[in-house]
Amino acid sequence: MKTFDLKRFRGSTGLNQEAFAKRINRSQTTVSRIEKGEKAISDKFLDAVSKGFSIDLEVYKSYNQQQLEGDAILSNTQFDENSRLTANHDIAELEQRYIKLLAERARIEGEHQVLMERLNLLESTLLIENTELMKKLTTQNELILGLLSERRSERL
Repeated sequence: MKTFDLKRFRGSTGLNQEAFAKRINRSQTTVSRIEKGEKAISDKFLDAVSKGFSIDLEVYKSYNQQQLEGDAILSNTQFDENSRLTANHDIAELEQRYIKLLAERARIEGEHQVLMERLNLLESTLLIENTELMKKLTTQNELILGLLSERRSERL
């Protein structure tokens, strides 16, 4: 079964939403809501498009009935609107979301790389500082041990 892609069809006519809506005797708001996936395409709407452009859209009607039933089921369940994917989302929108996710991933990986470089720099700096402190402690311990040894020898 096929779904009727109103946005693509309207684009192929070269009409804006307002002119398209006027030609099929519907409101621009209705056309906009259908294109955004906020409203399902009814058989009456398909009949109006068929009449307005002298084309046969019967093949889409059985699909739209199933779509309306599916939308009724989905409307009874609460979903986060941003994460809900329905048949009304077109491929272009999904591709745009995918591209944004890839860009976000690249940004995060870049930040991760910078943080790892800083960590490596800090580790090497800490290692150098630790080595210097160990040398100073060793020197001071040797000095203290030397002084203690001298005092013992003086007492004896």
